[in-house]
Amino acid sequence: MRRAVPYILSALIAVGLLSIAGPARSQTVEGLQLRPSDSAEADRLRVWAAAENTQNCRMKIVIYDDSNRVVRNLIEFLASPGYYNFYWDKRDDSGARVPSGKYRAKVDYCLKVDYENLTVQYSAWEKQSELLPMDSAHPFSVGLKLDGGATPIVAELLDLKGRPVDVMVKDTIVGEGTHWFTYQPPIPHKRGNYMIRVKAGDAEFRREVSYLP
Repeated sequence: MRRAVPYILSALIAVGLLSIAGPARSQTVEGLQLRPSDSAEADRLRVWAAAENTQNCRMKIVIYDDSNRVVRNLIEFLASPGYYNFYWDKRDDSGARVPSGKYRAKVDYCLKVDYENLTVQYSAWEKQSELLPMDSAHPFSVGLKLDGGATPIVAELLDLKGRPVDVMVKDTIVGEGTHWFTYQPPIPHKRGNYMIRVKAGDAEFRREVSYLP
């Protein structure tokens, strides 16, 4: 039985037979700026955006495929002056993975438009694992679909700057099927937003969650 989030920070990693459906996960400005651990992957998926006005101005980033079709409305927000690096998770607006290949990010800031070239590639483990949509009633429940066997799993809780807070699952090997891991921290955590990082083999997934006890 799940424990209520207000009483204890809990996280479940579920392996099921469902595929991702519905809209892509919403992400904050801070969450989208978290650099993936693989530096090569980060460079291929980075959208550099310059906010060079003297006042706040609306910024919108949209990703297109090589046929100039919209695949992802990445973010739209009121940007303070400065420079931003955003990282795309290779998913479209429905939450499904996009095909490997070349893409473009259109950055519209104060009606000034720039483009960034992006490349989507997948590792072997990434094609065999997939996070399921977040259950808003249980924000610390994370679904993971695995299609291959003997998969090493690691899960960690990070702060929004990517610094480790706690280990959820440590070096666990699981096979194809349904697996559940329950995380119950030994000490209370501060209120606020955190990032759950799940590694399945050489694939990495991140999800931002809020802890409001």
